[in-house]
Amino acid sequence: MAEWNGKQGRFQYVNQSSHAAKDALEGMVRCRNDLKLVKDVHGGYVVVQKDMDPHQVAVLSGGGSGHEPFAGGLVGKGMLSAAVAGDVFASPSARAVLTTLQYCDHVQSRIGTDCVPMRPGAVMIVNNYMGDRLHFGMSIAKAQAQGMQVKQIVVSEDCALPLETRNHPPGPRGLAAVALVTKVAGASAARGDNIEEVAKHAQWIVENAATVGMSASSCALPGQRQNLREVEAGAIEFGLGIHGEPGAHVARDLNGARGAVQEALAVLTGAGGLQIESGENVVVLVNGLGGLSHLELQVVAGEVLQQLGNTGAAVPARCFVGNLVTSLDTAGLSITILRAEEEILKLLDAPATPACWPFDAHTTNIESSDATSGVESEEAALWVRFSPPVQEINKLEYKEATTQDTHACQAIRTSLVGAAQALVAGESKLNALDAAAGDGDCGTTMADVAFAVLASLGVTPKNASQTSPTKELGIDLNLPQTPAALLELLAELVQEAIGGTSGALYYIGLIGALPALHPGQNAESSEKTSRTPDSSCLADALDLAVQAIMQHGCASPGDRTMLDALVGARDAAQKSISSGSDILSTLEAAAVAAQEKANQTAEMVPRVGRASYAGSRALGNPDAGASAVAVWLRGATDALKDEST
Repeated sequence: MAEWNGKQGRFQYVNQSSHAAKDALEGMVRCRNDLKLVKDVHGGYVVVQKDMDPHQVAVLSGGGSGHEPFAGGLVGKGMLSAAVAGDVFASPSARAVLTTLQYCDHVQSRIGTDCVPMRPGAVMIVNNYMGDRLHFGMSIAKAQAQGMQVKQIVVSEDCALPLETRNHPPGPRGLAAVALVTKVAGASAARGDNIEEVAKHAQWIVENAATVGMSASSCALPGQRQNLREVEAGAIEFGLGIHGEPGAHVARDLNGARGAVQEALAVLTGAGGLQIESGENVVVLVNGLGGLSHLELQVVAGEVLQQLGNTGAAVPARCFVGNLVTSLDTAGLSITILRAEEEILKLLDAPATPACWPFDAHTTNIESSDATSGVESEEAALWVRFSPPVQEINKLEYKEATTQDTHACQAIRTSLVGAAQALVAGESKLNALDAAAGDGDCGTTMADVAFAVLASLGVTPKNASQTSPTKELGIDLNLPQTPAALLELLAELVQEAIGGTSGALYYIGLIGALPALHPGQNAESSEKTSRTPDSSCLADALDLAVQAIMQHGCASPGDRTMLDALVGARDAAQKSISSGSDILSTLEAAAVAAQEKANQTAEMVPRVGRASYAGSRALGNPDAGASAVAVWLRGATDALKDEST
């Protein structure tokens, strides 16, 4: 059934919001005879060239869906070899990214001698968003450890944010220049350049491009009733990203497209933009964000060329106009300026087959792949089977469990059910908090993992504001027989269930907490048995989780993140055990402190993550991530207290 966007909003052409990304990619592959989807990818979707050249360096990219045609629509000869996508505005899982790298390595291993395969390697292009950096970074490190040759290029050309914001993690965002990076890198690989040369050309684009985004509206997520935010009538937000987050400033009373372009060029060529010498050749990209007519994009492109020519600031050598890196149906655009060296122009002019890059003379004369003979099954027409060498989660063995372990696991499962039910019930409230400073999906993201936990435990969700996802993860949290094994499997479930920054940070926190439960960690016992969860163990686990998240997440207490609530819970737990409290009292103290700290984030200016782009405008509402910690910790505490009475 198609879905409505608001009581008076537009009709949305999706069948089920949770399947929108997958349905879109399948639709694209149905329309192309040179692409395939890799079958059974966990935590994402992978589009590959049907006839990938094993002799060439593989050029890869990806990220959350909602930016179409990037990245799947740029897969084809002369551009991307493969692309990995998560759900809408959510990074693909580290496992999905690793699968993409392994697939390309598998194709490349077919050449060379049996003893010494010739693997040209891969260049992975990543937009500078925290979730992407975490998931892609983990996967690239793992691939390199497995012997693959991988170079990472991080695109971060946004020049609209204040300098003080750019100098803090995660730094400038990656915007539409990622399309130019993929084109140049793909052309470099297609002509036979080695991995060092391909990476050098890609990095040159990153260092010599600048982008400013602008919009008169935010966007509506699939299935949601209204836009994430509203922009005042007649105004334009400048310096916005591609996830519906607020811009750097609001401009009013502009003189149409001319005034908008004047303001954008002032930023692009100003002190914080691209330092261009008078008369220097440049490439211009006018990129639509999904909700503007092509007529408006062409008007803006004409203004950019005219104003650059009139001022003599630069000489446009190429101008590309179209929707390449979008933000669902955002009524906006971005303008990118790139220095135009002769070598870069050759690579931009080189032929490429993706239908979403129609900017060279060869596009209308694409040599199609040989048509498949005979009648193919529905599956064979869309998918290629590939099984990466990963451990099967559902085949993990759990041994040496004691009666004490069994009771402890039951208590943990009870707390998980309570935490999950609380997150399901709190979805709408958390989404509303997140919409004030982020992309408005924190509640849905946490509800997704809650649904997965409940399904894995065989429990029916209560008070759900959305339909429980039908995605089967194949993970059974009833199998583990020791607390450490249960926590480890929970971490795997979280990574499979949700992408984005939240999924990565919760996975890191859970894995970081494992030593608190591992055998031999309890100093009071010399036996090599799993440590029983008690007050001391809870405090240690929270402390280790906090340390791991701080190390990998580039956040500190006071940055207005989930960490604020976790640190509050940890501190309260440590104080509670010093007074000899039992685990229920310690949990209660931690839950109360987490809620207090979450409430205090309403007075904090966000310093990291996507919310940091909103700056002081985020004040007045508690941070959604910190509030989510308080919600699940309260749910877990109440569930254990109810069971003990």
